[in-house]
Amino acid sequence: MRDILNTAVRVLRPPSWATLVVAAPYAIFCLAAASAYASAWFASLAAYYITLCCIRVYLLNCFRRAAGKAVDWKVERCRRCAWVLIVLCVPLAGIIILAASAGSAFSYPGPMVYAFGAYAFAATAAATVGLVESRKRRCPIRIAWSVVSMGSALVSVFALQTALISRFSAEGEAYRTAMNAATGMGILVIIGTAAIAMLLWATRKAVGKGSALEQV
Repeated sequence: MRDILNTAVRVLRPPSWATLVVAAPYAIFCLAAASAYASAWFASLAAYYITLCCIRVYLLNCFRRAAGKAVDWKVERCRRCAWVLIVLCVPLAGIIILAASAGSAFSYPGPMVYAFGAYAFAATAAATVGLVESRKRRCPIRIAWSVVSMGSALVSVFALQTALISRFSAEGEAYRTAMNAATGMGILVIIGTAAIAMLLWATRKAVGKGSALEQV
């Protein structure tokens, strides 16, 4: 049993294709829901998660090629991801406004709420592991991966809150708007701040400042 657990930990240790295998179906799930229910909400989530999946594919490719590359090469990849995350804050703000707008309640048919919950908890656990791993091993690609994973997890938590309020809350329109606006703005600030901090960190490393970096 211990050998099986150790193998699972190694496979799921970020960055790895196994984590993408979990994230990609969720993006496809949102895209399918957008098509089935003609929902701007699900379409927005699908676009956001598909973009994050593309970033993860890029980082995994960088991770595979990183052996033998100079530190500057890895730092530049980290900076590129930081810029993409900063740009993504614009459509993320649109998602938050859409969720918090008056008269924009979203219904989640069938067991969809539980699917959102399962993914939100799994994504949060994976993001936590990634943050711990990136602090242990100060590799720019690992750091970029952990910030991307954190952004994905936070938005999944926001989507879960929206689903739960839509499905179970009886507090009314004002409560839904206030909760979605407060949580959404908090998540936007966290992701934006993390992306800017990553950009500044990578920029400092590019000019040779700060502590030394570890190899992949």
